Amino acid sequence: MGIRGGCGNKECGASSGICESATFGSGELDKNGYWEYPCFKCARAFEKLCPEYKGRCWPFKKDAKERM
Repeated sequence: MGIRGGCGNKECGASSGICESATFGSGELDKNGYWEYPCFKCARAFEKLCPEYKGRCWPFKKDAKERM
């Protein structure tokens, strides 16, 4: 359910984390709402597509564990 045009990963999804922010990624989702493989591309795409969403989306910065 990722933001299409973000990363292209069909398994990429969205959730909400304990940081009170939307989270994007794939793999296992932990009890706090964070993904095993964070998706920086989908987080930034969502922020651009939905400027009315106040705040940043997680992951906030690129992570070496991100899966393409």
